[in-house]
Amino acid sequence: MITETSPPQTLLYAAIAADEQDVAHARHMVVESLNSWQLGGMADAVELVISELVTNSVVHGDGACVSFTLEYAEHELLITVSDDSPHDFPAPQRPSTDAEHGRGMILVDHIAKEWGTQVNANAKSVWACLAAEDTYP
Repeated sequence: MITETSPPQTLLYAAIAADEQDVAHARHMVVESLNSWQLGGMADAVELVISELVTNSVVHGDGACVSFTLEYAEHELLITVSDDSPHDFPAPQRPSTDAEHGRGMILVDHIAKEWGTQVNANAKSVWACLAAEDTYP
């Protein structure tokens, strides 16, 4: 997770409707924010992670909206996605070769330096930390 050496800078905080059509809007906001902070080299990897985490919240969450943040500190980018559903935690799965779903968290697990969940009585957050100095495909 982000180290405490210097305070994290919030690059983006946003909330979108819990609607699959709004996932593209989340991706667009993330890429614009990364480019404005000269972190465009991470855009493809971060776009994939935010897409998966937001989609999971939209599909499996109970609330009317999904919020997300990007925070940067000490060469790490922390992505946090929150919804109003304190259950349905994501986990990497082993989908069959012909399955159309179930690979997203495998990708997040591979791309992120680490990832995890936080929960309270009314909500959950899923976070992923990416090293900013890494070269992403």
